[in-house]
Amino acid sequence: MKYQIVSLLVNGAGAANLLAAHSSGSVFSLSFDKDTLTQTGVVSGDQAGPSWITLSSNNGGKKAYIADSSGENAVSATYDVDTNGQLKNAVLGKSPTGVVHSALYGNGFFAGARYDGGSVFTQRLPLDDNSPVLDSFVYTMSSPGPNADRQQSPHPHATFVDPTGQFLLVPDLGADLIRIFRIETSGKLTECPAAATQGGEGPRHGAFWKSTSSETTGLYVVNELGNSITHWSVNYGQCLELASVQTLSSYTAEKPGKAGTKAAEIQVKDNFVYVSNRGDESFGAQQDSIASYSIDPTTGEMKFMELTSAHGYMPRTFDIHPDGHLMAIAGQTSSNVAIVERDTATGKLGKLVANLEVGAVGDVNKGDGLNAVVWV
Repeated sequence: MKYQIVSLLVNGAGAANLLAAHSSGSVFSLSFDKDTLTQTGVVSGDQAGPSWITLSSNNGGKKAYIADSSGENAVSATYDVDTNGQLKNAVLGKSPTGVVHSALYGNGFFAGARYDGGSVFTQRLPLDDNSPVLDSFVYTMSSPGPNADRQQSPHPHATFVDPTGQFLLVPDLGADLIRIFRIETSGKLTECPAAATQGGEGPRHGAFWKSTSSETTGLYVVNELGNSITHWSVNYGQCLELASVQTLSSYTAEKPGKAGTKAAEIQVKDNFVYVSNRGDESFGAQQDSIASYSIDPTTGEMKFMELTSAHGYMPRTFDIHPDGHLMAIAGQTSSNVAIVERDTATGKLGKLVANLEVGAVGDVNKGDGLNAVVWV
């Protein structure tokens, strides 16, 4: 393991820290202060392919759990995150291979989605060599889905928990399903009936929303293959039940995207939802887009607002700062982190305020480069 402190930047008032994971095997610490984004540290060599960053806060401290999408000898990595956003005290453990997304749930449990492995697994924390797999759900398909090139087998792509903490959801891009699990007090999962999407949609990631003016809970899922976003109503019982309410394109008639585009990340903030589009180049060569929607505060119905620049190529992830005023966008192939303003009242994204190349530029045909970015 190698630690490198790139600068001795002391965060001033208003400074914020980020982490960015690169497919080359490095996780970078970044600092944003006013209009400047700076690399302040890097951890290299612990993992072959860090793919996703999951954060937790306990007893006044923060931890970063980083999944590994590599094949043989995959490693899970856990770090303490200090007040300057540096990664310390690594704990490494053997991991299932090909983990593309992860979540924490219950009283100290970890769930991972294995895209190529067609499975979902769980472990008890801490993630060291003494943490065996607790649950493993392996899926198969009798025949390919409508998109035969991408749906030849199940491809779980994300794991996330509902607002009550009682259920874990897993969008399966290959099977056109949203898999649902009830979380038991032991940390074990009980599988519930899955919700089926429209054929060929390829659900990828999801985010929940709760109304502040009614009892309504909604789920919003980005469909990678359909280049769309679906609003699902949520009903609670022994199992969580979903019903499709509305599906909108992640593009507009004026900017319809092009062949080969792929919707990627989704986040909900207050009464707004955002989706990143990869490969559309709606704002020029290697300049992809973010689609913004408003959410009706009572019903959860979506309304398209605008398409804005992602200020990078193949934006695999983005993250909204907890105070809502900024969005960090990670261009995977361009390997850059762009910081844009966000109006908390209107939900609209504003001007680019900082941009930094982080790690080596990727190859669009290999899907490498910057895999994840989060505010810490």
